[in-house]
Amino acid sequence: MSRYETLLFLHLLGVFFLVGAAGISTAAGVATGRITRVRTSAFLLDLQHRVEWFVTLPAAVLVLFAGLLLVDAAGYSLSDGWISGAIVLLLLALVLDFGGLVPRNRRTRRVAEQMLTDGIEVGEDVQKAAAAPLTMAMGVGLDLIFVIFLWLMVVKPGS
Repeated sequence: MSRYETLLFLHLLGVFFLVGAAGISTAAGVATGRITRVRTSAFLLDLQHRVEWFVTLPAAVLVLFAGLLLVDAAGYSLSDGWISGAIVLLLLALVLDFGGLVPRNRRTRRVAEQMLTDGIEVGEDVQKAAAAPLTMAMGVGLDLIFVIFLWLMVVKPGS
């Protein structure tokens, strides 16, 4: 395989992992905001946490670095609007995810842990925390960023 093909493969591999992680995290977040079984909520919040750190973050690094090297190998420029826009969106997604959603989910997980310690198996405290409007808005915003990012990568407007 050529350098270009290798970089393209790595870039696309990272994108597939990012999309998969976004799907799992979104599904876990939505489910947590709808169920009242505390142990199940705690499991979903732990799943979400692990997916973010062990799939989303490495995939984003792979996408970014392979993408930056691919820009040169494919003959594009970092000043192309769709490339600089995609980089900004990826970095914005990481800030929103790891600066907003991950800490909120950890706080919600602590609520579940306290409820389980107190012997409460069914309750709405975790559900309410997971379904808080700001948490939901961040999750929707993150998914929209990924959709726009993917659109930029596929359509490459202006190139």
